[in-house]
Amino acid sequence: MVTGYHARIDPNRIGLPIACLIELTVKHLEYYLVIEQIRNTPEVIECASITGTSGLMIRVAVDTMPALQALIARLMQFGDTKTSIIIDTPVPPRMPMLSEDE
Repeated sequence: MVTGYHARIDPNRIGLPIACLIELTVKHLEYYLVIEQIRNTPEVIECASITGTSGLMIRVAVDTMPALQALIARLMQFGDTKTSIIIDTPVPPRMPMLSEDE
């Protein structure tokens, strides 16, 4: 079922060459307040609630390493972070293949 259409913009082309995944282990008692803060953070491209110890996986794009450092510092007020810099996306976002029966 189609839920909408969107333009795919290359963050590199608009001056945001550094892409990262940040795992956030939320220690803050106000989980939904943390989610609201993340929603209002312009560097955040996507945020998923995940299983395991982290709780949240946040995809971000920034222009410089100091900007990334500042973002991580802001997120650390809500809990522990683990950051992984994305060096390549060999499989871009896509829909899973449906079987011929579907």
